[in-house]
Amino acid sequence: MNDIIRFANTEQLYANQFGGTLINDSRQWEMDADVLTLDGKTVSIKDQLRSSAKYGNIAIGVETSDAGGRVKPDWFQYIATTGFAILCTHPKTKKAIWIRCKPEKLKQWVEDNKNSLRKFNLRPSTVAHNRSQGRTFNDGWGWLVPIQRLLDDGFSFTELNQDYTTK
Repeated sequence: MNDIIRFANTEQLYANQFGGTLINDSRQWEMDADVLTLDGKTVSIKDQLRSSAKYGNIAIGVETSDAGGRVKPDWFQYIATTGFAILCTHPKTKKAIWIRCKPEKLKQWVEDNKNSLRKFNLRPSTVAHNRSQGRTFNDGWGWLVPIQRLLDDGFSFTELNQDYTTK
């Protein structure tokens, strides 16, 4: 299944819960915009519900690369939306939650805490999956951010108010 179709479900969950419409303009996708809110703001949506349930972290993509060694910024570096939302699992209650903030707030938090964060490299199976999706830039690295630390540092959350499904 194509990841764009699969994760459009998460974007629709966000639009259903908070209001807005899915963005279908590829120029908006270049700044990682997925939803246009009712008040005209753009939001980048990430779905890490299952992986965060297993590991307690969210993965922040910093750089991506191709088989030829070319490197470019991943979503965390080029995100230029008004808002950011990630669907993840609350570390204590195990319920699905949205952590919502301005991208600048998360970027500043990562910058202030990067010396204590674990770095990750994409697994070979993830790289293979990205290739199967037709992505040229299919490898990369980033930071693992413990959800509990974000919550402890004042990032607010809202529980998901509908059933989570993927196609």
